[in-house]
Amino acid sequence: MTKKNSIRGKKSRAAGGRFELKARKDLEKDGWVVSKWQNNVEDGELIPAKRKFNPFLKILGLGTGFPDFIAFKTKKGLYDVIGVEV
Repeated sequence: MTKKNSIRGKKSRAAGGRFELKARKDLEKDGWVVSKWQNNVEDGELIPAKRKFNPFLKILGLGTGFPDFIAFKTKKGLYDVIGVEV
């Protein structure tokens, strides 16, 4: 791995985090209640997402599920629920 690729990866991760935050704020502004989703949806079943360890940064990645967020809002006593992958 070159230093150039390492710097590019750090910038990409930071940009992805900023974009997720921007998407979350936008959904909340539109009246959705947003929660970080920590499960995977596979074949119609919910499976807990595995935690991922990055040995280079020495961090444990939490919240690596699919979709990124689950959002809901009430509409005439019912709930609209969506999964959001950013």
